[in-house]
Amino acid sequence: MTLTEDGSSHWFTKLAQQLSVVTVIIIIAGGLLTCLLLFIFAKRQIMRFALRSHRGLHVPFGTDANKVSHLRSTLPIY
Repeated sequence: MTLTEDGSSHWFTKLAQQLSVVTVIIIIAGGLLTCLLLFIFAKRQIMRFALRSHRGLHVPFGTDANKVSHLRSTLPIY
């Protein structure tokens, strides 16, 4: 085992360089996965609210009608 000028062995510096490359790759992959998950979640929420807006008005049928018309509209049709 040979020592460099600072007293550390050569295999240790090589291992540290390789670990730093692996660490950078893991951090980049984690960032990409986070962005992908955020994109999927945002798209899901947008589609959910877009579909909810197609349901129509929240006012029941016959609200403004007079009492007779309102009763006629709520009676079942046979």
